[in-house]
Amino acid sequence: MDNLELELKMAEIDRKEHLIKMMNKKDKYHDTLVFILRTLDKEYNNEVQSTDNPIGVIRDKIDRLLNK
Repeated sequence: MDNLELELKMAEIDRKEHLIKMMNKKDKYHDTLVFILRTLDKEYNNEVQSTDNPIGVIRDKIDRLLNK
């Protein structure tokens, strides 16, 4: 294996490691947003039914983000 092949292989490994880190980060964000939705639903059941108040607007925006 010459230097170019070695550099290309290392670059591929770096890309894979970066992708894995980004996917893990995405999963953590997703889990956090789901936790927030569940908490809002549990603690503010009546308020989350409407977007006429800040709690309902926050819940709606998070829900839309997760469903993209």
